[in-house]
Amino acid sequence: MAGFIVLSRFFDKDWGRGNRPLVSHTFIKILFKANYKDIVWRGIVVERGSFITSISKFSSEIGLTPRQTRECLRVLKGDNLIDIQTSKLWTKIIVCNYDSYQAIEKRDGNSSCDVSEKDAVKEDVKENATRETNNKEQKIKDKNIPIVSNKEAIDRIYALYPTKCPVRNASTAKSFKCKEKIERLLRDHTEEELTYIIKRYLEETLGKHYLKDFSTLLNNLPDYGNQGMQAQPMSARDIEWERTKRDNLKEEAEARERSRLKLEHDIAAGIVKLPTHETDGSLNL
Repeated sequence: MAGFIVLSRFFDKDWGRGNRPLVSHTFIKILFKANYKDIVWRGIVVERGSFITSISKFSSEIGLTPRQTRECLRVLKGDNLIDIQTSKLWTKIIVCNYDSYQAIEKRDGNSSCDVSEKDAVKEDVKENATRETNNKEQKIKDKNIPIVSNKEAIDRIYALYPTKCPVRNASTAKSFKCKEKIERLLRDHTEEELTYIIKRYLEETLGKHYLKDFSTLLNNLPDYGNQGMQAQPMSARDIEWERTKRDNLKEEAEARERSRLKLEHDIAAGIVKLPTHETDGSLNL
């Protein structure tokens, strides 16, 4: 991608990045990868200042493990530098206040990157004040409650497990510590993987045998191999391969359907003439 980005001098002094090289490295890579204009990718609008990737792909590009990448993204999001949107097939990373890093001014019909010195100084002052406020607020939050990266997913997984074992009529020891364990597991597993493991375990055990305490199950997840969904543990490369394969199959099916509809339209419009057969006049498509 042609052009350049603009970095404030304060960037090097900020505690959230200057003292954490991996976070700094990750954020600079994000700035370089962000699109400088709106584009459409597979029918999805990717706005200026954002890009679509996956954790495994982005990890390989920046030379970090998926776990390190997730932690860096969590820090950047907590510092209001980026926002993250996810689906089962992709992850969209959005740079907050993108114009601060690449302001575009149109001249003679051409786009060029131009940030005046005065504007840069004003932006630095504003950015410093905002981040100092955010840092103070974050320190207050850190003293009171733990940071939850994906509370809704954690609650959904937590709700899957019964509070009592029906066979022994005793508690399964569900507690807040179980939610903390789920949060750690989500760094290396998807929500779908953990959901499958818990449901599969309950199908095999519920009403037949004693249920393990929930914390014990989370500490020793069953390995169901290749039956159904491979739940424990798939590598990031394997997960990305499966997602890509499903995506390619979907695209091929859609392409075949478009070709079929176009052929029917062309036949109806007389653009394509069907050859006639002396036998029964039918055409095998």
